[in-house]
Amino acid sequence: MDATGGYDIGFYDTLKTQHRNITEVNFASRSPDPTCANARTHMYDKLAKAIKSGFYIDTYRFKDIYDALKATSCLVNNAGKKSLQSKDKIKEIIGASPDATDALALTFFEDENLYQVKISPDRQRELMSVIFG
Repeated sequence: MDATGGYDIGFYDTLKTQHRNITEVNFASRSPDPTCANARTHMYDKLAKAIKSGFYIDTYRFKDIYDALKATSCLVNNAGKKSLQSKDKIKEIIGASPDATDALALTFFEDENLYQVKISPDRQRELMSVIFG
């Protein structure tokens, strides 16, 4: 769950009273991967690995996610770590906030081996429908 502040805190407080498996993630916090500049870069890096390994995103149904991913680029910062371009730059390119893409990337934060799991394209479509309606 995105914990960068703002409106989500009440939602988080409500959820944590009923569920144990909630992970609060501040996108700007330190990455568990020392090659990534922050948690946001880490999540997107894992999402990119999943896509390269066959994770399927229906580019017609989830065009907003596809467009945001195409507009997202990675660079190496002054500390020699992978870093994503700013969210403001992505908003400028696609004309909207990449919130759905951030939500998808959040699902890759904790499980280090998730991108190695082979899921059929039909099952992936089903899961995407549950997550994004």
